[in-house]
Amino acid sequence: MYRTLIFAVLFIVSGSTQFIMAQNMAPGHAVLYIYQKGSFGNGQYDLWINGKAVVERFQSRTYFSVQVPAGLVQLRTTGRPKYFVTEKNFRIEAQAGQEYYLEAVLDYDFMSGSLYLVQRSAEDFKKRMKGLKLNEKAKTKLE
Repeated sequence: MYRTLIFAVLFIVSGSTQFIMAQNMAPGHAVLYIYQKGSFGNGQYDLWINGKAVVERFQSRTYFSVQVPAGLVQLRTTGRPKYFVTEKNFRIEAQAGQEYYLEAVLDYDFMSGSLYLVQRSAEDFKKRMKGLKLNEKAKTKLE
């Protein structure tokens, strides 16, 4: 109980889950922080990591973190309606014990939309945290 209270206070004071995730990181794993700033759009986007669905209907102004095994991590964004959304792929070489920050960026052209992932700095993520809320439906660990 006392330990939980300390973590809760640290979470509120720090404004992020970074400290908590770093404490609970499994050996041989890395942590991906994925976030989406506010945006306007018509698509519903899903995110897959290493072939497993991680989040469905990724909402704007939300973030989540997920532990992944170290090594090549393949991320894929899909969505609905299929005739409007273009699937995109992204790869990152994750090192054990490291943290990576990925911004999900909506891109539209005349007849389609897509969700790109762009690697950002920890500072960019921390700046954006104030306007984001935790997406509690996202999976947090992949084996």
